[in-house]
Amino acid sequence: MHLDIDSHPDDFFLCLARDPALVTRPLPDALQTEPMPMYLYWHQRHHQDPMQRWLRSRVLEAVRSM
Repeated sequence: MHLDIDSHPDDFFLCLARDPALVTRPLPDALQTEPMPMYLYWHQRHHQDPMQRWLRSRVLEAVRSM
């Protein structure tokens, strides 16, 4: 399963982590990298697990809403 969040990783993580106690800061320019594809992987035995399916759907929904 491919997650296409190439140019907006900050939005992705902010969407997944809405806890006000969480502090986020951008990386310094020296540590910035080119966008790269991200993938979700899970073991075959968990492929049909309802909780795993729910989690994958939440992650994909968050990414697609950006």
